[in-house]
Amino acid sequence: MAMAKDTSGRRRAPRRDGERTTLRVPRELAQQAQELAAFLGTTSNDALVLMATRGAVSYVQELQMARAEKHQLAAIIDAVGPLDQDAEFLSDEEAREAVLLLRSGRFGPVV
Repeated sequence: MAMAKDTSGRRRAPRRDGERTTLRVPRELAQQAQELAAFLGTTSNDALVLMATRGAVSYVQELQMARAEKHQLAAIIDAVGPLDQDAEFLSDEEAREAVLLLRSGRFGPVV
């Protein structure tokens, strides 16, 4: 079967593996996708996929940072030990020891 030629001057979007979907795109995002598509010489759908891919990378990085922060906080709490109602601030030496334990990697890498 012969493929129809695109007379608009744009390239065809690359074939991608994955699930097909239908979704509604907010107007502002659709406009941004159209502008990106025109700049790249591709389709709006291809531009949306490119935008989503870059956004996903950013989102994954945010999740990794949040997990690292949660891990670090748990490590500090573990190093300090249980707190009771009469708990006082750590002494300088206790705080230093807690930080060194965290940095030692015993609780995983510090990001």
